[in-house]
Parts: sequence; structure tokens; C-alpha cells
Amino acid sequence: MGLINKLNQVTRKSGNFLQKSVGDYIAFEPESKRVILKAKMVLFLCKKAMEKVDKLSNLEPDQQEGLIATVVHEKVTVKIHFTPEKIVLKGDTVEGELRLLKQPQFETNSIFYRSLIASWKVFLGGYI
Repeated sequence: MGLINKLNQVTRKSGNFLQKSVGDYIAFEPESKRVILKAKMVLFLCKKAMEKVDKLSNLEPDQQEGLIATVVHEKVTVKIHFTPEKIVLKGDTVEGELRLLKQPQFETNSIFYRSLIASWKVFLGGYI
């Protein structure tokens, strides 16, 4: 009987450990049916997104609000400050909308792309 009691104690202790570990990554609010992602989970998801998206060179959470993505396409680097909204899980994919928090910032060493970006900002106001 002593062995069974010891196994029960180990199982209970490991359950508390797992619950605490999960609590570091995610929190549940059953009354409002919400799932809250904590900082460790957001960083983990950012790393996973960078592995899956070809032109995404960096994705990191902002200190105030949202995420900052760095996208490199040909000779143009774009920094996009956004927050995800209306996220829906469909099978093994995630769908949703993004809300820009700031205008995208473009950087390039190419004279051609710099002139295109400048004309886009002057004539179209830089709006997407």
C-alpha cells in the first residue's frame, strides 16, 4: 500500500507542476469564455510564425501594444506595427484581421525603391 500512496503523491505533485507551467503560458477565464496568452506564449508563437513565413525576418511583441513585424522583400525592409483582431482557428490554420497601430516604415538602399516610396508618401499620403 505504501507504493500506491507514493505514486498518488507524485502524480498530484506533477499535476501541480504542470498546472503552474501551463499558467506561465496561458490563462483561462471560463465566465467570459476567453483565453489569455501570456508573454512566454506570445514569444513562442512569434518564433513559430517566423519559421513558417518566408519573408518575415523578425516578429516581436511591442512593450506598449501589439506586435512589430519586419518583412524583407527584394531590397525593401518594412516594419509593420499591428495588433491582431478577430482571430479564428480553422483546422490547422489561423485566420483573422490586423489593425495597424502605426504607419508602416520602409527602408531601402536602392534609389529606385526610395523614389517609389517617396512618391507613394507624397501623392497617396502613405496609406495602405
